[in-house]
Amino acid sequence: MKFGIILFLLLFITNLTAQSQDELINKGIKLYNSGKYVEAEKVFSKALRNYSLTHKNYDYAETTYDDINITREEAYNESADTYYADLSKKEYTNTEQAKYVQTEIGKYMDAPLKYSGKELADIYFYRGKTNLVIRRYAQALSDFSKVLELNPSYSEAYLTRSITNHLSGSGEEICSDLEKASQSGNSSAKIIADHLCK
Repeated sequence: MKFGIILFLLLFITNLTAQSQDELINKGIKLYNSGKYVEAEKVFSKALRNYSLTHKNYDYAETTYDDINITREEAYNESADTYYADLSKKEYTNTEQAKYVQTEIGKYMDAPLKYSGKELADIYFYRGKTNLVIRRYAQALSDFSKVLELNPSYSEAYLTRSITNHLSGSGEEICSDLEKASQSGNSSAKIIADHLCK
């Protein structure tokens, strides 16, 4: 009888944790889609911490942002204009190439964040895209690399990691990541690769 009660309580607590995990992810997505990126990043980080509590084989290391000099108000005011300004600083071989790359990255950055699951790789992806939007490039790269470590076939993480590298001015892995994403059928990755990697 005691074993049955203990088992019931464990199942009940596990179910509550799973529901709160979904709730956190959905809350983070809603915050992201309403432009509240800093708050969304905090919610996704909390979801990662919760994951570590419910999965004993995963140890979550807290990320610190001491090197980031962006206020909450600045983060709220981020928009596609920031990306076009960042992109306009890049060197392209011709204006037509710049136009295609900027248009595709702009479309991708303007797209709302969508729920794709509650696995660890998904949560890192949500946080990574949020960090990308608020120009926390080092953190975004770390998150996307973690996604690909956990799930090497996560094609959208290859695309976002290449965009992050491009926007941050790093030439690392841009073309190889775009190639991997386009092999999975990602049309944005193919368009960007056609104009950036040739």
